Amino acid sequence: MLSDPKKRSQWERGEIDFDSFFRQRARSSGSSGDVFSFGFGSGVQEILNELFGGGAAAAGRRRGFDTGDWIPTTQGADLEFEASISFLEAARGIVLDVPLARTATCAECRGTGRHARAACPRCGGSGRIRSNEPLKVRIPAGVRDGARVRASGKGEAGSGGGESGDLYVRLRVREHPHFRREGNDILLDLPLTVREAALGTRLEVPTLEGRVALTVPAGSSSGRRLRLRGKGIAPLRSDPGDQFVVIQIVTPDSLDDRSREILEEFDRLNPLDPRADLGW
Repeated sequence: MLSDPKKRSQWERGEIDFDSFFRQRARSSGSSGDVFSFGFGSGVQEILNELFGGGAAAAGRRRGFDTGDWIPTTQGADLEFEASISFLEAARGIVLDVPLARTATCAECRGTGRHARAACPRCGGSGRIRSNEPLKVRIPAGVRDGARVRASGKGEAGSGGGESGDLYVRLRVREHPHFRREGNDILLDLPLTVREAALGTRLEVPTLEGRVALTVPAGSSSGRRLRLRGKGIAPLRSDPGDQFVVIQIVTPDSLDDRSREILEEFDRLNPLDPRADLGW
């Protein structure tokens, strides 16, 4: 019956009295006509199969909260939304406002479309209303670019008070100007002068939680990684990663004669072949 689109449309407009239909079928089966005395065996299943075109499992059913009638239900459709978040928001987690218009379950009739056996005045009998209110979706810490986060029950409202679908938020994580990610670890390039790298230094570097002091050992070469333990990304139910500060030695673009003499003297006093072990 309701598997027929025409009949289903009649039901949604309130033109089919489910209670009368149920009682009529019950009496024709030899019962008193009371829905409860009719029982909940194969006879009821047969009626539900006739109504829903394949059984209650295909469509579902519930009782109207003010009439006690059985109401056919279907689950609402899922929704998709793509959101762009910053590197720091992805690392720390965020409650995201999703500006998505959708259908929501009518609070007046609880999605049944009926109120005191008449069409609900708020939703016009559809059981659903349009909603433009932003949806709040919690994005967990540590999500990656391209992650798909499910917000259960925040999709389109079901019909007849059926369960709402789900909302799936696909995330695009923007690059950070300084940090980059390797697994749950964070990498940060640290430019140093030749003097700072050769003699060592102490300075402050940024982390996800703010600036911290870092000691650069004397004799540090470009590419050396200095670990800040536990300063990486901390996903739920997982140990936090580390932050690695990557040394990058920066040399002057041009040198005057005196600077050249000093560097040449330095080279004579500290002979070193950095390619000796490469086997070239």
